[in-house]
Amino acid sequence: MIPVTPVVIPEPFAENGAKNTIPDQSPGGTEPNASWNTGFPPITMINRQAGGKPPLGADFNGILNALSQHAFFTQSGCIFPWRGSEDDFPGLNYLVGAHVLGADMKEYIAVQPSGPDIPASGGGYVGPRDPTTDSDRTWWRPAVTGGDLPEFDGTTIKLINGKYGVPEFTVPTASAPGKAGLVPGPHAITSNLQPLRVLSANAQFNTMTFGSFDISWERSDSTNLVLGAQNCANGTNLEDLLVAGDYYASQWTNAPAEGEGVYSLREMSSYGDPNPTVRVSHAFFYAISARKLFWRGGVVARPAGQKQEWREWIEILGDFAPMPTLSAGVGQMFVAGYGYHTLPAGGTWYVQTLGITIDKGITTGTAAFLAGGTQVGNPGTGWVLAQCLYA
Repeated sequence: MIPVTPVVIPEPFAENGAKNTIPDQSPGGTEPNASWNTGFPPITMINRQAGGKPPLGADFNGILNALSQHAFFTQSGCIFPWRGSEDDFPGLNYLVGAHVLGADMKEYIAVQPSGPDIPASGGGYVGPRDPTTDSDRTWWRPAVTGGDLPEFDGTTIKLINGKYGVPEFTVPTASAPGKAGLVPGPHAITSNLQPLRVLSANAQFNTMTFGSFDISWERSDSTNLVLGAQNCANGTNLEDLLVAGDYYASQWTNAPAEGEGVYSLREMSSYGDPNPTVRVSHAFFYAISARKLFWRGGVVARPAGQKQEWREWIEILGDFAPMPTLSAGVGQMFVAGYGYHTLPAGGTWYVQTLGITIDKGITTGTAAFLAGGTQVGNPGTGWVLAQCLYA
């Protein structure tokens, strides 16, 4: 038949009636008292005329009361407490899947049989195993309810019967994707360096080294990574930009060159000290219109969010030919008549040599990039023209 909900038992049978407490063993063969071991004794099954005795009504009440107490208990949705050995009671035997209530008032489910009559693999018996002290979760595991994960103690997800309550994270390989699951937490780190601790495919929080990204320094506890560039309004003042990053504008205020350019603001921490309280800035300005590159460094280190005191801009690269000059260095001119001559020492030179005759004019001409100190020239009539390109 299809099970249907039975009637509600309002209370254990004969709760307020006369009833006997049923003993474990029969009090004797001549007595009509029932026991849990033998039930009603044989004398209650003999005709009274042959010397039999009738069963006791109080025994019926006692038996039905005890049985209906269990029915009434389970009807109310209760779970029986775990029972171990106490006094002469050896404890109960629990099989896999048994549900009990521990002394800590949490529900547990048996994952291995335990009890006084459960054989042990090495001989003897397993004996009672208290779920509240089974820290290795060999015999019991906490029952997971909708609002609780008893295997999580607030710090660590514990092993349950050799397995995690949550599957472990599996890293991807060249042939198989990774699987979601339990991953380790990051170790303690100051807030401004937390962005450099990145959870990678090896299920570890790996560390990006300085230079991979810039960490903005607009506040002392900043966790912002600097990625990409920002487009600034025309006429933005360079001195108002305090956060490391790259910035573009078609026209700048306080820039080393007019017109459009890219301002690259960078910050340096002290080598070997990844968490200084102050940093020093340096910056590049790529003057697009002027086709030049400038650099400047900070004078002293600055706290987060404060303006940097700067040195003067230094032009480190320009897209132009060096202006002629007679002084040593870039642009120096060297002019000599016929014969062989030696270029001034140092630098890289662009050299043109020409040979001249009266009847034919310029007869020979060479051009080359030569190192300073090189011998140049032609025999006979002619001249040498050279300019230092790089000092």
